Amino acid sequence: MEQVKHHLHGKVLKPVSFSELLSNVCEPSGKHQHRVWMWRGQSNIEWRLDSSAYRRLQNSNGYKSSDSNRAMINYETTLLQHATHRGYRHENGKELSDFELLAKLQHHGAATRLVDFTRNALIGIWFACSENPDKSGLLVAFDTWYLEGHEKELEVRSYESIVDDFRDDPITWESPGVSARIAAQHSQFMYSKVIDSAAGSLAFPSDERAYRKFELTPELKEEALDILFEVFDINKSNIFPDMDGFAQANSVSEDINRMHRW
Repeated sequence: MEQVKHHLHGKVLKPVSFSELLSNVCEPSGKHQHRVWMWRGQSNIEWRLDSSAYRRLQNSNGYKSSDSNRAMINYETTLLQHATHRGYRHENGKELSDFELLAKLQHHGAATRLVDFTRNALIGIWFACSENPDKSGLLVAFDTWYLEGHEKELEVRSYESIVDDFRDDPITWESPGVSARIAAQHSQFMYSKVIDSAAGSLAFPSDERAYRKFELTPELKEEALDILFEVFDINKSNIFPDMDGFAQANSVSEDINRMHRW
């Protein structure tokens, strides 16, 4: 597979077809020849890998990049206080922990430090292809061998305890299914202390063998969307299985031919 140099993301693999992409995705790699990776798709390769909270802080008056970690902590602490005051900390009779509440807020559109990844490579590919059809997309993968955190584990610590324990590598966490979208998207969050790099504010694993980046050209995006829809039954209404997602999948901008697979 061709490797190119991107001005933001450095070394990027550039597959010419969906089959070439899928072959590489399925190949064991990294130091430990590992197949369990976390995936993130962004529909424009010119976007940095930033959390929505980082972007919100950057767009707000008074934000100081020299104190970015403290600004992030202050912002999320306030966000949690406001959400708790509004009664959003309870879900189906359960009191949510701080990070469970952050996850709930994230999936309803609030800006948090949690960056959406998925345990399912096909869903990562769909997100890389689903918008901006005239732009190349970016698919990023992290080898779980090198990550802190796990799947299927509760996070009951306080927000303060979590942010006080940050190290150099990114941390992964699987939120309980506090929304249908989290379950449907095989969601796995990634977060880290705020870093300053051209590629974004999310830390990457320190070993270069622990991550891969792919450029998905407009031509490949079109091919991938057709295959994902027809072969794997992956489309917007299935990835966003709620009323809002159904409405978006049937909005004015969506191709009416996508209402049925045959």
